[in-house]
Amino acid sequence: MNTPEETALRERLKAAIEGGLTIKAAAIETGSDERAVSSWLQGNDINGMAALVDTWCDQVDKELAESLPGLVQTPTYKKILTALQATRRAPEVVTIFGAPGSGKTSTIRDFVWDETGCREAALCYIEAEEGATMPRLLQSLTTAFFGHYDALWGRSEIPNRLADGLQSASGRQCPVIFVDEVQRLENRLIAGLAWFYNQRNISLVLCGNDGKHSDLHGGKNKELAALSDRAAYRLHLIGPSKDDVDAILAAWGIKGRSERAFMQKARERLNSLRPLLRILRTAAGFARMRKIAIDIHVLRAAANDFGYQFEM
Repeated sequence: MNTPEETALRERLKAAIEGGLTIKAAAIETGSDERAVSSWLQGNDINGMAALVDTWCDQVDKELAESLPGLVQTPTYKKILTALQATRRAPEVVTIFGAPGSGKTSTIRDFVWDETGCREAALCYIEAEEGATMPRLLQSLTTAFFGHYDALWGRSEIPNRLADGLQSASGRQCPVIFVDEVQRLENRLIAGLAWFYNQRNISLVLCGNDGKHSDLHGGKNKELAALSDRAAYRLHLIGPSKDDVDAILAAWGIKGRSERAFMQKARERLNSLRPLLRILRTAAGFARMRKIAIDIHVLRAAANDFGYQFEM
């Protein structure tokens, strides 16, 4: 009987074969034989075959995780990083709005947390919640910074407790509050965050989708006008650039003309780094199975596996 796990393994092996893996190579790598692999791929129940494929895939995944680059410092990453670094030198308001998958959140998280997953003490990061009220927003900020929330604190007491804590931890650098997915908040709540900047000299970084950029900086919303005027950095990202993708491909060691053209076509069509990176990771897995460098065949196979087809 085919389990969902076995079906997923079978589909993964089929996709790898579409990327150029031969049945013979699959048999050698899994320690089986070609006839058994072929029969199993056709849906037949071959005793122990799923376990062999699962073990092999786990080994490929382990090798892959150790070999792939981490977060690439693309031109967009560096642009965002410049703005974030300014918030530590002096109180600043920074807004970062744009298309999903343009590198906003990944860059902020890289700035806030180190490679061990530790957050610098004078930084407070939250992802805004839908339908939040001001008490709930303050509770989220307080919990993110202190690790807990004391229900006995009065509503007017909470902002000062948070500000005091941030400033006590800041040393010589300015503390920063980061609010991601800020489009989920009502405008009055976003405007209310200005208190930390205006009254307590704490930097604010507001990050969200493209629509909120026009709300904040379009000049039509009186609640947000004062906050907009204070924004020293207004980053509006329309999506990953050609140079961003070039930087990622260089970090991944992909130099071929056809491979780079294919991924630039994918950028034009998808306008997001997330699916591009999924394609690259999957292609890297197929290449690892074949023991080759990432080429156009495994890139096409990976894109097809996600339902994408890009005409060249």
